[in-house]
Amino acid sequence: MTSLLETLMSHQGSYSLPWLIKLWSPEPGGSEFPLLFVNSNTNVQYNGDTYLASAFRYTPGAMVQGFDGGGSLEIAAQEPGIMEGIEYFRNVRLDVVGVLRDSDGSVEPVRSFHHSYGKIEGDFRTIRFTFDKDERLGMTFNALTWNTSNNRGNA
Repeated sequence: MTSLLETLMSHQGSYSLPWLIKLWSPEPGGSEFPLLFVNSNTNVQYNGDTYLASAFRYTPGAMVQGFDGGGSLEIAAQEPGIMEGIEYFRNVRLDVVGVLRDSDGSVEPVRSFHHSYGKIEGDFRTIRFTFDKDERLGMTFNALTWNTSNNRGNA
C-alpha cells in the first residue's frame, strides 16, 4: 500500500484522502446512532463496518503540540439519521480516519482525528459541525500539592 502512496505523490505531488467519518454519541441510546459515511461514490468496508457513500467536506484543524486542533464537517441534512441524531442527543462526537484505497478494495488507514467539543449549525440543506481544539494544554493546576510535609496541621 505504501507503493500506492509513493506512486500517487510522484505523479501529482499531492493527494486527497477519502475520509471515513463516524458520528456517534456516548449517551444512553447512542449505540443506535453511529452514522458511518465516506466521501466517495462507493461504499467502503472498514473494521467490519460499512461506510455509506456520501458527499461531505471535512477539514481538520492544525495540530497544537501533538493534540488535534479542531476541525469542521459540512454534510447534507438529508443524509439518513443526521437530523434525528443531532436533535435527540446533546453530546455528539466525531471520529475521522483518512484512508488509502487500493484497486482491489482494500483500505489502509493513514491518519485519524477525534473530536468531542464544538457546535452544530444548519438549515434544511446543510449541517455544519465546528469542533474546537483540544483544550488540555490550557488547563491550570494548583501550584502546591498539600501533603504531610507542607501542611502538618491537617495531616
